[in-house]
Amino acid sequence: SRKAHRSLTEAGADAATASLVADVLVDADRRGHASHGVALLTTYLRRIADGGIVVAAEPRLTPVAPRRAYFAQLEGRA
Repeated sequence: SRKAHRSLTEAGADAATASLVADVLVDADRRGHASHGVALLTTYLRRIADGGIVVAAEPRLTPVAPRRAYFAQLEGRA
């Protein structure tokens, strides 16, 4: 988890986001879901470097109906 956190912060994520993502990846491994675990870190880091993931983006969840919502990733600060 520390390695994932460090890698994510070096890629530009703030400490809180890096901690959350690292914890989720480690937890997925612990639960037996390796395809959603730390193995994704390399993909995330590559996508951050390529601009496919904007680490400063703020998500917005807009309810559209009971039990349904629209999720949008807003552009981050460059």
